[in-house]
Amino acid sequence: MKKEIIVEVEGEITDSLIWDFNNRLAIALISQYGREGATQILEVLKGE
Repeated sequence: MKKEIIVEVEGEITDSLIWDFNNRLAIALISQYGREGATQILEVLKGE
């Protein structure tokens, strides 16, 4: 099952904003799918 994630950002995308988003995404994925599931999802996202 594939799901689409859309993120809209108003303003400048800074390194700090990217780091914060990636950090929050990782925490949410680990909370929802556990460490192994989150790792698999992040590997798929890196490949796209």
